[in-house]
Amino acid sequence: MFNAKRKKLLERFLILSLFCSSGAVWAQQGTVTLNLNNVTVKEALEQLNTQTSYSLWLNVGDVDLS
Repeated sequence: MFNAKRKKLLERFLILSLFCSSGAVWAQQGTVTLNLNNVTVKEALEQLNTQTSYSLWLNVGDVDLS
């Protein structure tokens, strides 16, 4: 279908277009300090969510929330 020269040119164009494509990415910056003692992981995550706009996703099978 394509000869070797056209195929190589197309590959370079596709790779270049991937690097040049514009996308918006924002990093979250800032410092969060929670002073908590003797609380469960669930309570700590609730405090984090209450005091900030941060929200964490986790697999509850991997973490003991008690």
